[in-house]
Amino acid sequence: MLSANKEYVGFWNSVLSELYVWSELGVKEGSKGSIGIANIKSVAPLFYLHKIYSPLKDKEIESLENLFGSTLPNKMRAFYKFANGVRLFNEISIYGLTKPCDELGQPISARYGNIIEVPKRMPEGSFVIGSIKDFDVETGFSYLVHLNSEEIVRMSGKKIFTEERTWSDIFEVLIERSKSLNLSSKFLSELNSVQ
Repeated sequence: MLSANKEYVGFWNSVLSELYVWSELGVKEGSKGSIGIANIKSVAPLFYLHKIYSPLKDKEIESLENLFGSTLPNKMRAFYKFANGVRLFNEISIYGLTKPCDELGQPISARYGNIIEVPKRMPEGSFVIGSIKDFDVETGFSYLVHLNSEEIVRMSGKKIFTEERTWSDIFEVLIERSKSLNLSSKFLSELNSVQ
């Protein structure tokens, strides 16, 4: 972890503690630093419920900023120094930079939602940083971060694009969503073991 991130280590460790709840199902570190947590071999040999992609270097973060056309807010920059995107519960993706990867793969490219498939009526001065899997493609969800603040806004609908939820920063999004999905997944797991 880079020393520039010292003030954000606690936030990142809170995210990791929520994900490592699943470590009993296996943890794998990829050859380039990606981490897979909760190996579900019945799906595929390298399928992990959570994937944390290898951190970005400063020059790579600058490449992301060039793609977005703006400097990233401090906590987003810190996030990318911890991880080049994540996939959590196979439902939430925070996009990253496409680059040579290890056997655990790479994140969805940050080009999506920003250069490719840009949502209509996206608020000015914002860019897509990730998405939540949704059954209805027409009302899929995207996360956006405003360039002049750390705030993350969950926007709904590719046609209407309305604001659904706001978080103070990327770490709050990841911690809250992980806790929520941990609870619902634990409940489903306990329910399945009763049957």
